[in-house]
Amino acid sequence: MPDDRTKDLKKLKAKSCILGIRPEHIYISPVRNKPSEATAPLRARISSGVSQSFRARIGSLEPLGREMLLHILLDKYKCSVLTPDTGFKEGEIVDVELDLGKVHIFEI
Repeated sequence: MPDDRTKDLKKLKAKSCILGIRPEHIYISPVRNKPSEATAPLRARISSGVSQSFRARIGSLEPLGREMLLHILLDKYKCSVLTPDTGFKEGEIVDVELDLGKVHIFEI
């Protein structure tokens, strides 16, 4: 996480928080054989230079004309990803990368 966000976390008074990120700041690509191959094209789009990647399954798709809204599942968590790539399929396992410079932290 970028230094400014880490400082924000240390200032929290609550013991828990919610991490928020807009769908357009989450990048997705088909799974490749080597992890380094999977994240290389994604990292080129990360503006902050700090990211976190993981694998997830596409639970459902919403075509939006030129873009697609993908609802991805990671264990018990759900997340929406906005992508211009319309070639994804429901149930597909994908590589997902978050631009940590674009996260928002909410105390609860």
